[in-house]
Amino acid sequence: SDGVVYYPDIKPFENNKAKVLENNYEESFMVLGKEYNTGIVLNAYAESYVIFNCDGYDKVKFTVARVDNTAKGENVVRVLADEKELNAVKTDQFSAPQTVEYDISGKSRLRIAILQSNEVRADIALTDICFYKDGEAIEENSSQESETADLVAVPSEKKPYENNNAEILDNSY
Repeated sequence: SDGVVYYPDIKPFENNKAKVLENNYEESFMVLGKEYNTGIVLNAYAESYVIFNCDGYDKVKFTVARVDNTAKGENVVRVLADEKELNAVKTDQFSAPQTVEYDISGKSRLRIAILQSNEVRADIALTDICFYKDGEAIEENSSQESETADLVAVPSEKKPYENNNAEILDNSY
């Protein structure tokens, strides 16, 4: 329906040192071993950002993930609507991809930025970027389905039957 628009049908109108891939078969990036040729990569060594025109849209949803084989360390991805911070997404080398959703109704500019740092930081991928108008459910796009399973708490009575030098923590303080 026309109330839901996926990147690259909606593109950033401003890009500072970000790699913007649209079905690019010469270039790609990897997240958790899965290859992407559509998405945006924010460069950790530059004050990298993209800005979208979000006029007329009520919500935005996208996934923030670390690019495989880039540096360890913590990253902060800032999300701003009309230059007011909505939320920051923190990632480190242990972070699973995070799907985030923001209310952008009444806003006209959406900036997604990575803070510059002299420390070693990973590059950050933005995937499955979707803008939508209220009343429109985001339909999960099956071709872009995330392969990360939900984390499930394992009851402590379900202990591993084999353990080779692993430390098992089960609510023991």
